[in-house]
Amino acid sequence: MKKLFVLSFVVILCISGFAQSARNIEIYLNSGVSIPSSPEEFTEYWSTGFNAGGGVGYKFSNMVIGVAYFDYNSFTFDEDEFLQDIGAGGTGAQIEGGAASLISFQGNVKLYLVQNIRSVFPYLRAGFGFMNLSTDDVSVFFAGVRNSYEGDSESAFAVNFGAGLDVSLSPTVKLFFEGGYNLAFTENESTGYIPVKAGVGILL
Repeated sequence: MKKLFVLSFVVILCISGFAQSARNIEIYLNSGVSIPSSPEEFTEYWSTGFNAGGGVGYKFSNMVIGVAYFDYNSFTFDEDEFLQDIGAGGTGAQIEGGAASLISFQGNVKLYLVQNIRSVFPYLRAGFGFMNLSTDDVSVFFAGVRNSYEGDSESAFAVNFGAGLDVSLSPTVKLFFEGGYNLAFTENESTGYIPVKAGVGILL
């Protein structure tokens, strides 16, 4: 996971330096919610969480922007569902751990559908990247006995697509609202989730 952080940071810095020299750079920051969608185990044991991220965009034309993006997603562990499945539901057992986190680095293309509708700019986006999905260890305590269930970590290539709106506040500042679908090609079954974001973009 540390290597993924370092790689993401270095690539964003490189793109930022190149874009600044061309004076076509956009900086993005966002937050929102992420919804598990597949496989069944992911949707069964984890519920909607939050996301936060940022990126650097390079404007190739008025209609096309290339974006390098970094996202962190956190999903809440469904303790009641887990206890039910291991036969400990309703016993008063206590549980610790189990949270899931997903870190992704993406290279996207952002395509505007129209150039201007009263400062509102709808767009489509698509791309691919690399992600790491990690789940924490789970500990169940009951009647003085502690049972442990080991977490997991897996890295995989991923694709994404979505749509959104840019809302211009000034020549250099805009808000954006976006929804999409991300699919990581994890072992056995692919992992899908739906990020919904709101954020700000700054043109430098």
